[in-house]
Amino acid sequence: MSNLFKEKLAGEKIGLIFGSFAPFHVKHLDLVTQAKRSQDGVVVVVSGSDGDRGDKIGLNLQKRFRYLREMYADDPLVYVAKLDETDLPAMPVGWKPWLQRVMELVDQAVLDRQAGLTFYVGEKVYQEELEKYPVMTNHAKISYRKREDSGVSASKIREFPLIYWPMITRPFRRHFSHNILITGAASGGKTTLVKDLARYFGSPFALEYARDYQEIYNVNDLELTTHDYIELIRGQWMRASKEINGTSNNGLVFADTDAITTYVYSSLEVDQERVDHQQLLSLYDETIARTKWDLILVVPPTTDYIDDHFRDMRGAKDQYRWDFHHKLIETYQAYGYGDKLVCLESSDSADRALVFLERYEQAKKVIIETFKLKSLWEEY
Repeated sequence: MSNLFKEKLAGEKIGLIFGSFAPFHVKHLDLVTQAKRSQDGVVVVVSGSDGDRGDKIGLNLQKRFRYLREMYADDPLVYVAKLDETDLPAMPVGWKPWLQRVMELVDQAVLDRQAGLTFYVGEKVYQEELEKYPVMTNHAKISYRKREDSGVSASKIREFPLIYWPMITRPFRRHFSHNILITGAASGGKTTLVKDLARYFGSPFALEYARDYQEIYNVNDLELTTHDYIELIRGQWMRASKEINGTSNNGLVFADTDAITTYVYSSLEVDQERVDHQQLLSLYDETIARTKWDLILVVPPTTDYIDDHFRDMRGAKDQYRWDFHHKLIETYQAYGYGDKLVCLESSDSADRALVFLERYEQAKKVIIETFKLKSLWEEY
């Protein structure tokens, strides 16, 4: 049994549940569980079309199907199928061809084609429409389950995912995760800010991969080669991806540095024989395209550089740090992140601790306002 192969359902009683599932939440899950325990198995049909409500938020039919198939990969009583409605007439005219395709999917999912079939529906109009067709009287019956006014719905989740986060089933959470990047020139307090914000919001975080990589492989900034940069790009992406897809994701994930930050470092590399920036461009483009940041907080280089015995001391020069800062913003804008950028501000105080505190407070406020978290945090 795996994501890609599923044994057909055996038994004389088969349940059928259909929906767009954008997303599949715990009320849907509860219905599937009830159906599979009262039947010998259940076919879950994920339906949709190009431009549907899921597709409009980047959660298209194929993605929804894969997430559901992943969810029930190890459950022998649940068979997940996909129904593309793009070429079907609009309802109610489309009910007849829709039902025909559903029955074809059932034939592919069950061993006994004569098994009794129970359609589980949550809308009275669905029951009324389905009862018009002979196949429903000869081969199947309908179980009407009135939707409870539980306060949760797919539409509410799409609008306020963090408020309804516990109701989103795990495979779908990665889509609704709000991923926050902290970036900027060296020695600006990015790592400290990432940790402080993650602790405050109770969220997972991904730190800069380069620090671990360079320690493990005993290589400093001035020794990094094109091959090392390839490993840094991939390693940073994998580190953030692990947290986004992990079980500790509570709707917010914080990250220190990404492929675009690394891009700027390699583009400013003087020794192009050691680091061929042009050779890295295709990998940068591929990695950046696979990454989704919902908010990017840029830490400006206004504090004094502190030698942490890690970074190349070229980065200690104010001119280099500001050149890096401006190049960083330009590059994020070039990759389409202009509307996600927020440059953190602070006073001109020489007190490093005070500057860090001011940025921390501003970052909290920006996050709460951006992701509409006031109702969750107002009591604090």
